[in-house]
Amino acid sequence: MPSETALPLDSFVTFGDLLKYLRRRARLTQRELAIAVKYSEAQISRLEQNQRPPDLAAVTALFIPALFVEDEPEIVSRLMELAAHARGEEFPRDGVVTFSRSVRQEVIENIRTVEEGALNNLPLQLTSFVGREREMAEIKDFLDHARGNARLVTLTGSGGCGKTRLSLETARGLIGSYQDGVWLIELAPISNPAHVPQAFVAALGLPEPRRETPTAALTQSLRAKRLLLIVDNCEHVLSETAKLVQEILISCPHVQVMATSREILNVPGEIRFRVPSLTLSNDSDSESTRLFVERAKTTLPTFALTRENASHIAQICMRLDGIPLAIELAAARLTALSVKEIAARLENSFQLLTGGSTTLARHQTLQATIAWSYELLSETERALLRRLSVFSGGWALAAAESVASDPALIPVENILDLLTQLVNKSLVIVRWGARGEARYAMLQTIHDFVQEKLRTSGELDSLRARHFDFFLRTAEEAEPRLFDAESSLDWAETEIDNLRAAIAWSLEKEAAGLPSEERTGRGLQLMAHVWPLWLYRGYLTEGRESMKQLLAVHNFPTLARARALLLRADFARADGDYTGQSAFIKESLSLARTLGDKKRIAWALMELAAIESDHHHYAEAIPLHLESLQLFRELKDELWVCRLSYFLAENYLANGDLEAARSYVLQGLDISRAAKDNWHVAYGLEGLGNLERLEGRLQQARACYGESLKLRVEVMDKVGITYLLKAFAQLAVLDGQFERSAILWGAAEKLHQSLGFLPTPLRERFYTTLIPNAREQLGEKSFTEAWNRGRVMKMQEAIEFALK
Repeated sequence: MPSETALPLDSFVTFGDLLKYLRRRARLTQRELAIAVKYSEAQISRLEQNQRPPDLAAVTALFIPALFVEDEPEIVSRLMELAAHARGEEFPRDGVVTFSRSVRQEVIENIRTVEEGALNNLPLQLTSFVGREREMAEIKDFLDHARGNARLVTLTGSGGCGKTRLSLETARGLIGSYQDGVWLIELAPISNPAHVPQAFVAALGLPEPRRETPTAALTQSLRAKRLLLIVDNCEHVLSETAKLVQEILISCPHVQVMATSREILNVPGEIRFRVPSLTLSNDSDSESTRLFVERAKTTLPTFALTRENASHIAQICMRLDGIPLAIELAAARLTALSVKEIAARLENSFQLLTGGSTTLARHQTLQATIAWSYELLSETERALLRRLSVFSGGWALAAAESVASDPALIPVENILDLLTQLVNKSLVIVRWGARGEARYAMLQTIHDFVQEKLRTSGELDSLRARHFDFFLRTAEEAEPRLFDAESSLDWAETEIDNLRAAIAWSLEKEAAGLPSEERTGRGLQLMAHVWPLWLYRGYLTEGRESMKQLLAVHNFPTLARARALLLRADFARADGDYTGQSAFIKESLSLARTLGDKKRIAWALMELAAIESDHHHYAEAIPLHLESLQLFRELKDELWVCRLSYFLAENYLANGDLEAARSYVLQGLDISRAAKDNWHVAYGLEGLGNLERLEGRLQQARACYGESLKLRVEVMDKVGITYLLKAFAQLAVLDGQFERSAILWGAAEKLHQSLGFLPTPLRERFYTTLIPNAREQLGEKSFTEAWNRGRVMKMQEAIEFALK
């Protein structure tokens, strides 16, 4: 890592600014830093935006090592000084920061008490929470281990009654009560019940299960954990959710669940908690009045509760039955109407609905309020709101501009202003992403209402087609940057619900517009453009099933099918299904040759070679790789020429031809160095280190591995880091340091498992051949103890240990 900053330290005047700079210098995303220091991604974002004070002990023990600045005392001093200032404290100019391993480990193990929010994924709320003290206390009593000890509490009530917000605020007050945290699973964007277990896996950050079902992986992971799950918006996937929750409760004795749903899950032992309306009275201290005034001030900062408007506010809250969402929608109208006018208009609108005599039921009251709020919008606002309901799980501004605009009614340049107006009227909510970007969404009740309006408008089919086109086009443009430092893969994961909706549309037999053949072909293209999402981000099972369905329908000789079959082969390889993998690749190769597409031919040949390598048939793999390499050279595709050079080097090395292996490694290094591609430079140095080690030049091997590992840390290639830890373990055996080798293998194994992927047999053979030697020299007991010491190491600790 660099020994000094590129910017003068005194140019950083806040802790958040310096933290952001050092994170980017270390080539870490907010997610990667969050994982390294056991914080949530949202907490890292808030620290960088100076929205929360840092904890000095956590900065010392966790952040400084994770940012690789332990050996840069000036940076450490400035970071600690700014951290102290953020807390309103003084850090002495001659203050000394030490990094005793025992102290650091103690802080790491006690981080739950140092930073109580570290073990949760609860979203930051942008509005105040009003009232509900009695309800929160009652729910806490149900869950309290000494009193109620309920395993499942389900908050029920109609849409808009505040179930979600009540569950989140209650959960926030319980964070310190659960050793392994409080975790939110949001089910509102899930339309396919089969994706419910995946939503749990993703929310909990668990690796993608390989040979077991997501449910089995969940119960295995949670069996010994003490945590609270908040399962939000269950009603539309009730059966699958109930089945999964029951399985978790049966298998995991220390897990408790708080669910929100319009109806109970009907699981044994379930406690139903009906969420009441906010309290109503003519008293200005009622919960309903307090909420109206709070939201009114958000809309109109000069607003105040007065003797003159108090009765009208009470009238509004009574008319709206104390329903929080309805009150918020009414308060949002204060930019255009007075309190008195809102009260009168609501009364008139509701009398029209009821014939002037019947009191509306609670659900009807909310629907009537949403309808009233919708009808007050301008024609263009209504059209935009309807069209935005085509998105699933939220949307970014660029998506709204592309999908919801049209030259006649809503020009693209007007989208932002109209969207802002919808936010101001509480019909759309805005959330801020980890990198400070705005993301928009609707509450489920409003979404359901306006999507029905979209359906009756006759625009639904065309909007779904435009939605698909946008995400296909964006995925295609993003594919070349999927592994950049600011990864497009993060974009794909953020948009997972929209991608799911787009793929579902491509599979619908009755969808209007494109013929089924073309639509499913484009669905295959969409999946292929974001291929690492399915393989590396925990969506393997889902990706495999969607690809299987699309290929079953799109049985046509197209380039889309040819490429999709290669991804299908990757799914099979991940499952250990080499027979299926081979069949998919051969079909792809045949199609690509029929269609004359060189790139797909080259990819297929490369994949066939990988199968031979996995079976240790290196002499058979080499000609296939050579043929693939020649095609990539003809295509002038330097990236794949470089990668094929390394693949060939590995096969020649495994086959005993060290001279040919060296030639291809050096060829790949020349290409990657010329392109300043540090990811592939690191790959080449790893291969060169293997050659030096096998030829007995251990010092040269150590130098190559060390340089490769430092570059891998720079580009944050965690898979590569894992292999380098194993490479250093092999060296340790050759140096007679058997305990050290076992520790490194243990650390590498744990990292492999946390990344959720299977190491390839070809590369594994370079790094595990000496395990029996170390085990024999140490004895089984000492070897296992050392191995387990490595397994509890954090990644950064293991890297430091390897480089000693």
